[in-house]
Amino acid sequence: DHRDPKRVGSVGRPLAGVEVRVVDPDTGIDVEAGSVGELWVNTTQHVGEGWLHTGDLARQDTDGYIYPSGRLKDTINRGGEKFGPVEVEDAIRTHPAVSDVAVAGITDDEMGQRVGAAVVARSALTLEELRTHCRDLIAYFKLPERLKVVDHIPYNDTGKVNRRQLAALIADGT
Repeated sequence: DHRDPKRVGSVGRPLAGVEVRVVDPDTGIDVEAGSVGELWVNTTQHVGEGWLHTGDLARQDTDGYIYPSGRLKDTINRGGEKFGPVEVEDAIRTHPAVSDVAVAGITDDEMGQRVGAAVVARSALTLEELRTHCRDLIAYFKLPERLKVVDHIPYNDTGKVNRRQLAALIADGT
């Protein structure tokens, strides 16, 4: 039933015998249903003791369905506001000029990190046009601050975005 159109993006509920928690990675305290946190798993199959800290970011709805939203190591920390790049990518992807996109935190002396986006564009696109488009979709602190139009996004052999390479690409020549 996780393929229900109302649950787009869900990977389903935990299997029998598997317990999950979605927690604030800084405190280890469970977050509210629908909020993003680190996914912790406990099962009899787990070799170690206690909860396995997966490093995956996810949210869990009130019915127990899990929605992945990135990796903890990819978290952007802009002036103390912490968030994953996937939400920003999803917002940018809705712009009609965008064919593909990847987002990463770009090191910044003032804010810690700035939001950088690499975009494969179908037509000309400016940073201000992208920011205006995204204003109603994501919080202001998540808006892209750097834009690099590229021919392709740097994916690794398993099809995942290489965020370190991406950050260097955006920072170089922005």
